[in-house]
Amino acid sequence: KILETDLKPMIVYWQDLPFKVSSNLVDALKRGDEVFTKMYGQPFFDYMNEHKSLQKLTSFMSEYYTSDYTSLVKNLSLSNEIVCDIGGGTGALLSSIKQHHKDVTTILVDKFKIETQHNFYQIDFFNEFSLKSDVYILSRVLHDWSDDMAIIILKNVVDNMSSNSILYIFETIVPENTLVDKGHTLSFHLLSFLGGYERTLKEYRNLLSAVNLTILDIYAPDNLISIMKVKK
Repeated sequence: KILETDLKPMIVYWQDLPFKVSSNLVDALKRGDEVFTKMYGQPFFDYMNEHKSLQKLTSFMSEYYTSDYTSLVKNLSLSNEIVCDIGGGTGALLSSIKQHHKDVTTILVDKFKIETQHNFYQIDFFNEFSLKSDVYILSRVLHDWSDDMAIIILKNVVDNMSSNSILYIFETIVPENTLVDKGHTLSFHLLSFLGGYERTLKEYRNLLSAVNLTILDIYAPDNLISIMKVKK
């Protein structure tokens, strides 16, 4: 039963695209960039959106991995704010936030249109957009992208933030000690697919300071997924 409902879809996923793309890892390391587009003719997320047979599987994977950090949402200081999850995929994280903080108004933003119970805006976060919210969330978004691309995303978010806005960033914070594998090996997968990598706290501080953002607090810094509370 457990194998059928939980492990089987994960095995199917990891034996397909990740296995195939990893065969070009050496090329990705030499280039310092993703190889997925070279292999499949279009970027990863565009490819997944066009191949409907893969969407159910990737939705399952997204919601499965969301379970890594849904227990952390109780740490968020929320009452009746507008909460906007940018690049929020299926909206699983917002649904968990709504369960713990029932009076918030939720907004889901994603490049690709989906059916959802949340207020939805179809937005590509690499393009400038206008969307006012009290709280913004970037959950496992920044690790997908290189520093240059991540700064574009952050700048577009910052342009919508007021001095009172909060940005919560959900990410793995890898230790400076590379002998402790908390996300280091996953960086090979991220590089091959999207050109990104898991970052240390110092690397996140440098990334955020490039767009005049400051980390105020970090929830669960030793967990697989941590939350960085960020303001202008």
